[in-house]
Amino acid sequence: MPTDEDRLPLTPILPWQRPPTTRGRNGRWLPGVCGNKKGRPTNRERAARHAAMPPTDSYAKLQRIAAYEGLSPRLLNMIASAVFGKFWKAQVARELMLHHQTIRRWGRGERQIPLWIERHLLALLLSRARKTHFLVRTAYRRAEAAHRAKQELAQMPRFKPLSRPHPPRTEF
Repeated sequence: MPTDEDRLPLTPILPWQRPPTTRGRNGRWLPGVCGNKKGRPTNRERAARHAAMPPTDSYAKLQRIAAYEGLSPRLLNMIASAVFGKFWKAQVARELMLHHQTIRRWGRGERQIPLWIERHLLALLLSRARKTHFLVRTAYRRAEAAHRAKQELAQMPRFKPLSRPHPPRTEF
């Protein structure tokens, strides 16, 4: 017998039967919903707010950066000898077109390296290090490939083992 279920009025969903809302009108999490107990902003919101704020301590930060005392003689010796080798002072003097005694004074710490020369010096050392790094990396890769190839060759049999074309006879 047919029923009139499709003609019945819809029952409204009462407010206490709805699932709880998780965000408010402004899009923020509501307190106590979805594990966000206090309604704190997300990391993305905090980062956006921080980026929008004017820098308050930029002057102090610039002062701290500008207080750079320069390259220490010990660090200069370590970097330059790693890049150029034993006779680095003459090579650096040649590259920067300065007198070799000036470079020696920098290496001993008798004179302070001017900042603009220090920048040129570090750029020179960096470009040289990149070139040598590239060469060393290429040579290492070749040596590593040769080592792997030798290991694979050693594992391969040098001759094809002899095998019978059919199973051995057991009855004579």
